[in-house]
Amino acid sequence: MWDSVEHNAGFAVVRPTRNSVAIYERVKRITGFSRKTDDQTALNTAIRSFKQSYRRHGFNAVMLDRNKYIHS
Repeated sequence: MWDSVEHNAGFAVVRPTRNSVAIYERVKRITGFSRKTDDQTALNTAIRSFKQSYRRHGFNAVMLDRNKYIHS
């Protein structure tokens, strides 16, 4: 599935850290630039940006284990 490499804005488990607050602030700014930019696109743009900029400082965003959270 195409969404197995994208973070889902509809369901997220987020630790309460400064970085997570900053990500959602960036999402708000990104969606504020254009009505055409949806929250899904903004979230993935913000996460990619943070991964590139802050990985060496310990930032990481990972997908949840599909076997634990997806049931048929």
